[in-house]
Amino acid sequence: MTGLILLFVLTVWLVSCFLVALLVYKILPKRWWRLVIAGVFYFVLVASPLYDEILGSFEFARLCKENSKFEFDPVTAKGKTVYFVSPPIKPISGRWINFYIKETNYRDVKTNEIIFQYKAVYSESGKLMRKFIFSDSGTPLRIVLPESCQPGRGLTEVVDFLKKYSVNEVPSSSDYRDIKEKK
Repeated sequence: MTGLILLFVLTVWLVSCFLVALLVYKILPKRWWRLVIAGVFYFVLVASPLYDEILGSFEFARLCKENSKFEFDPVTAKGKTVYFVSPPIKPISGRWINFYIKETNYRDVKTNEIIFQYKAVYSESGKLMRKFIFSDSGTPLRIVLPESCQPGRGLTEVVDFLKKYSVNEVPSSSDYRDIKEKK
């Protein structure tokens, strides 16, 4: 059903852009370049709903490069027992498209020190897509912009890290604190 709605909206948009470009064509003086101007205007108009995602994808790539990191000290990590902590997701403000950074921390059971962590960057779709076009799941569609970026191979890299440095993981922080308080 969503596909039919999207196809209908796309058709209406393309026809509307064509009619506006045709109007521009008729307004321009009868010179050799008026078809070129109207054609360029049509393609600029057709792509205009995606400009925020196109520009946002460059910003997303920069944010991924700066923030998508896997941080640890192999000497400190060796043989530790850790628990998983996921702090609240941090929004990155002042952007046209909403971006978020999600940290994943593994803390030492005894010292509560961060043994290793990784950060992932998430994005929402552009403003127009968030406002008007939805998928079957109720989430806005992304046309150009990726949903997220994680360092390396994400969770697979965490599992490899735990094995390589003989790090033992216990249940998450709230579960561990409950166990610790009962003792």
